[in-house]
Amino acid sequence: MSVLEIKGLVKRYGSVVALDGLDLEADREIYGLIGPNGAGKSTALAILMGLIRADSGTASVAGFAVRDVPLEVKRRTGFLPEEPFYYEYLTGEETFNFASSAYGVRWTEDAFLRGWIEALDMAGHMRQLLGHYSHGMRQKLGLLLTLLHDPALLLWDEPYVGLDFPSQEKVKRLLRELKERGKTVIISTHVLPLVESVADRVGFIMDGRIRWTGENRGDLSRLFADVPGLAL
Repeated sequence: MSVLEIKGLVKRYGSVVALDGLDLEADREIYGLIGPNGAGKSTALAILMGLIRADSGTASVAGFAVRDVPLEVKRRTGFLPEEPFYYEYLTGEETFNFASSAYGVRWTEDAFLRGWIEALDMAGHMRQLLGHYSHGMRQKLGLLLTLLHDPALLLWDEPYVGLDFPSQEKVKRLLRELKERGKTVIISTHVLPLVESVADRVGFIMDGRIRWTGENRGDLSRLFADVPGLAL
């Protein structure tokens, strides 16, 4: 059984079909979910997190069905939405304390997390109000918050948005360490080169369905150009 299993997910908004029988499986790897805007990427992640309900199909995380036991899924999943919401009157440290209380964990005792707070140059900003954070600082905080409860699955929607080049390189190193720790990471993005540099496998989604999936060999642009209907 894979950490993430999605079978036949369908989601419609009136006459608009957001997901059209989506199938996806990932296990202890970095999986790049690539597709144009409106392809269904964010809809799929929202269903996994219980933010919206699928019309049909199934999805499970570590054997727990999203529809039946959503809290168990949330306990095992770290989610970075494309536009994370923060209480801007809290500091970074207070935000960590608040989120940690929900999970029943002590983030100050997590050496891995504290190490990455340092590595991403956030240690000096933890007592600063989030309302004063730059876009890049907010993005790094969001990435770090997904690690709080040591989840089996990480869902990152456009994780590189707002990050400068050095920070992007550090996040790539973080991804490699997460894989070494046995985590499953889904990177949802429309930026192909960033996925080429980190993903083990890739799925190309368009019109709510996976049109191609396979190993990342580092030259995905050429590969898609050779597949009928998938030219980018």
